Amino acid sequence: MNIESLWWIWVVIGVAFLLIELCTTTFFASWMALAAIVPTILSFVYPNLSIELQILFWVVAVIICSGLWVWFSKRDTPHHSFDNEIVGQIGILATACDDQQNGVILLQKPIQGMSQWSCISNSYIPADTRVIVTEKINPTLLRVDFQKKQTI
Repeated sequence: MNIESLWWIWVVIGVAFLLIELCTTTFFASWMALAAIVPTILSFVYPNLSIELQILFWVVAVIICSGLWVWFSKRDTPHHSFDNEIVGQIGILATACDDQQNGVILLQKPIQGMSQWSCISNSYIPADTRVIVTEKINPTLLRVDFQKKQTI
């Protein structure tokens, strides 16, 4: 029995990677299992294909499958930025602020693990006022304004 003609070894390898995938959440092992189809077909069609070439075809197939996975998974992902996440957040001013003096806003929902941020406003806003974030000026400073009351 010649090792090069044992195409079913690649089937076993593919099934083993699928079983490994059941224990992980990365989907990488599933692409390795899918790539094992290439040497399976090649070794079935060409039984005298050397084991080195089979492994080479499998490695190339893994690289191609992984590249396609990254390309397809990133293509439909919307670009989510921190600016979009923080604008519109509601908080309470811990210290008063205006266009000259920085205040401190305590956000109801922490953003990037922080619920306390430096802020400024176009007009004077006293402490303990409910405000809304209108703009991110720089990585540590936000612009706030009075929260508009909603009418029912």
